[in-house]
Amino acid sequence: RPAPPAGASAAHCREAFTALRQRYPKASAVVASNDWHLLHLLAAAKAAGLRLPQDLSAVGFDDLDAAALASPPLMTIRQDFYEIGYLATQLLYQRLTQTPPREPYPPVRIRIQPRLIVRGSVAAGSGRQPAHAPA
Repeated sequence: RPAPPAGASAAHCREAFTALRQRYPKASAVVASNDWHLLHLLAAAKAAGLRLPQDLSAVGFDDLDAAALASPPLMTIRQDFYEIGYLATQLLYQRLTQTPPREPYPPVRIRIQPRLIVRGSVAAGSGRQPAHAPA
């Protein structure tokens, strides 16, 4: 399985990168589920002799402070953690103070728009054909 598990160690991320490169040796980009995974994946890429972004483009998720400090700085997708917490707290308060209580509570869908933070870990179009992974 190419994707490292949540909370994966650096070793898991290196193994996932190695498996990915073996299965898709011509892949020109990687997207990680979070910035920490991406930092570990990029360490494995650099150890394999790949240059960022010339040989491999990379995008993370979360916009951790470390993403801006990486070399090159990582392109990432920023989540508004404050807004997520605020809305979750509002919903919890509404449900706790609802009279009379309604159980089971109906599901609620809340969408919070993420923001793409453009940095140096993605190359401009290279003209290479993408390596297609199965859906």
